[in-house]
Amino acid sequence: MLRGLQVVPSPGEAMSTNTDATHFTSCAGLLRFEGCQFEGQGDDATNVHTYYHSIVKASGNACTAVVKAPTGTHCQKLDYFNPGDTIELTGMKDLAPVRSCKVLESKPDFENMRCEYVLDGELPANYGKVFLADVTQLPRLEFVDCRVRNHRARSVLVKTRDVLIENCTFEDVMGAAVSVAAEGWWHEGVTAENVTIRGNSIVNCAGGIHIAIDAPKPDKPAHKNITIENNSIDCPGCGHAICAKNVDGLTLRTNQLRAGKRDILIENCVNVKELPL
Repeated sequence: MLRGLQVVPSPGEAMSTNTDATHFTSCAGLLRFEGCQFEGQGDDATNVHTYYHSIVKASGNACTAVVKAPTGTHCQKLDYFNPGDTIELTGMKDLAPVRSCKVLESKPDFENMRCEYVLDGELPANYGKVFLADVTQLPRLEFVDCRVRNHRARSVLVKTRDVLIENCTFEDVMGAAVSVAAEGWWHEGVTAENVTIRGNSIVNCAGGIHIAIDAPKPDKPAHKNITIENNSIDCPGCGHAICAKNVDGLTLRTNQLRAGKRDILIENCVNVKELPL
């Protein structure tokens, strides 16, 4: 629980933190922001995700995996799966989940930043084309009654599942106020599920609500069950107030929108419900 946290510039200063105000990786349980304020940071207000691990060796149901993110893990320590965790196999090109399995054994090699695993199912022959992601180490996220303004990048960056973003204010942000994304280049995931974005005010941001997949060939609706309702988005300087791509189960309801080009852009989505605006 983060209640009343303030990451804002000191008096006379323009910036607070040089990068993200907060950042959470490979967590479990509930992560809740309540009544917090973020301003002047050089990157996101928060980024919540687990890592995509690359398989470097595999035989049957045993493998060795590493995180090949450009800058390593954010804490510069080994990220690894625990016995009993649920692992999702994900296609590298589209970041769409393929299937799940359980970790039976885990042998971390802290010095060489890699880990050996035994799983409860055989790995595919083309294991070099899939990521492994630990969906047990993935928290629920609630971002409620918060204010975010005047910063670079995105405000709330969602790469987790079971999410509520409600009654928040986003002003003068240099990226999207809310970004739901899986990002293969950064090896940060996973695709989102069961996300509600409700009752927020988004003003003069470079983007309103943006949902997409950053991958070489994002052609599958891999995000699931996203509801965007009762939001006010007034961003005449941005292309689209709501941009939704790669979603299976998208509901838009009673939003008030103004954007520079087109209020809503929907691409490669299925099971879409656009209710009265």
